[in-house]
Amino acid sequence: MLERAELKIIVMTQPNTEPEHNLLVVSDLHLGEDLRPGGASVSYFRHLIRLERELEKFLRHHSAHQLDQRPWRLVINGDMVDFMSMKILPEAEREAPGPGEVWAGSSSSVSGVAFGEARGQDARRAVEPLSSSELAGDTAHVAKEDLLYGLGFSERAAQKKLDRVIVRHQAVFRALGDFVLSGNALVIVVGNHDVEFHYERVQRTFVEWLCGLSLGVGANPAEHAAFVARIQFCPWFYYQENCIYIEHGHQFDEYCAFDYQLHPAQKSDEIRHDVVGAAEAGSSEAGSSERGGSVAGRAAGAASARRKLKRRRGKSRFALSMAHSGMRYFANQIPEYDPHTAEHWGVVAYARWASALGLRGLTRISYLYGLLVWKVVEAWYWMRKADGDRKKVHLDRLRALSRTWRITEDKLLALSALHRIPVTRRFLGVLRALFLDRVLLSGLGIGIALGLLIGLEGAKRLWGPALVLGLCLLVNERLGRHRLESSAQRLRAVPRLVQALVGAPFIVFGHSHAPERVALPNGAVYFNTGTWASDDVRLAFTHLVVRAGTGDQRDEQRAELRQWRDGESAPFELPELIGKLA
Repeated sequence: MLERAELKIIVMTQPNTEPEHNLLVVSDLHLGEDLRPGGASVSYFRHLIRLERELEKFLRHHSAHQLDQRPWRLVINGDMVDFMSMKILPEAEREAPGPGEVWAGSSSSVSGVAFGEARGQDARRAVEPLSSSELAGDTAHVAKEDLLYGLGFSERAAQKKLDRVIVRHQAVFRALGDFVLSGNALVIVVGNHDVEFHYERVQRTFVEWLCGLSLGVGANPAEHAAFVARIQFCPWFYYQENCIYIEHGHQFDEYCAFDYQLHPAQKSDEIRHDVVGAAEAGSSEAGSSERGGSVAGRAAGAASARRKLKRRRGKSRFALSMAHSGMRYFANQIPEYDPHTAEHWGVVAYARWASALGLRGLTRISYLYGLLVWKVVEAWYWMRKADGDRKKVHLDRLRALSRTWRITEDKLLALSALHRIPVTRRFLGVLRALFLDRVLLSGLGIGIALGLLIGLEGAKRLWGPALVLGLCLLVNERLGRHRLESSAQRLRAVPRLVQALVGAPFIVFGHSHAPERVALPNGAVYFNTGTWASDDVRLAFTHLVVRAGTGDQRDEQRAELRQWRDGESAPFELPELIGKLA
């Protein structure tokens, strides 16, 4: 188990003003996305096997080959582990292992040598059913919800999810550990699908796994400490002065953004402390009312405390984005629903899809849609109440980040101001995201049209309702146009503003899954690294290679968007496809 003193190395990322490494940047690996309903088809498994195989080859190639005799710093720019999309039921039956999954109970399940108790026990249980009692730190209410919708977003649940993903994709994580063991550095930038890396326990679990897979048991302390020191977590962005600025990009997408990037969740320890405090308060009240507390008095006090706690237990650990809510309460409950395809649907496409499911399917869809509306409105209400405390923590961490990266606080505040306000923070945004604005508008238009049809006479009785309905259709079309703006378009307007603030010649985002290179003013360049896991082989395995100059060799800095194919990193040469992705 890592000591807290060692954990500081991975939690607080150190700046790199004089880079000694060349950079590799990949993003959107989405490991674990297959752990959800509909993710287990034969075609998807074939796709997954290739993604794993090529990623492992990529890591081992760069472990063995340097550029200019410098080690690599691999920056995984968000969405490495897809915590958001997976659905793992606490009491689920054991599933047969998928591609690359190894039953951790076997003698060679974790590494060539025994892993030891720290992660070995968790590894052996990672493929076994999880009981509700195992979710330490979760309240009974949250555990009950997890039985319906899968493990949620608490610190302990996220740790369990990570264990499952690493066991399932063990070859990739062993190659990643060996990459670090070879003297290279690893940076994890937090994205929206893996915001759970905000938790220290999840960070610690990840590092323990890599140490166990690559170092095994009995590694000398110096080697262990050096390994840990080469792994960093960035809760917002990665930055090298006069070289590069790397951010995942979901904060520029209002459907995926969090209101406070540096404090997206309330700590589990704080919630447990509140639970204990409320229970003690209830017992104290009962005891004081009956001089030392009779049985009836203590029971009444305990019941009062339970009622208070039940209200608290309904709160989500994360201030969920619209994408999180949609995935948990809607998409993951419908195996035949493909969120990647539906991402580009409008209200008409959704209506056509729902009607094709028949009466029973339509009834179920209506229920899940109502549930989603309720959960999103509940999240909107909760975020308004908890805003002050969470904002204070966010700003405190922003000031600490300013000292870490040596970027002025004013610049960080300006960068933060570029982020879009999540739709879940605005009631009208909630209505728009759930199509409720268009439903209400249509209902209002039909109502007015019927009123005019009844109340008017002559020609007005015809053109009056027609005018109202035509106006409603026009407004509906404009509302739909805004909603269907692609994430690539949202991101493309931002790099120029970021570059003006940080001055780095290379600005890098992920998130959109659309690889591209765009020239910026002052000779700077914006790159989007796309996604390694694209189901279109022409767009898969994209990455950025940065040759970073130092000292008087700053002019030698070069960045190139490349693609892993045929066992090597080659220039990415599909500009005609990039234009179509927008």
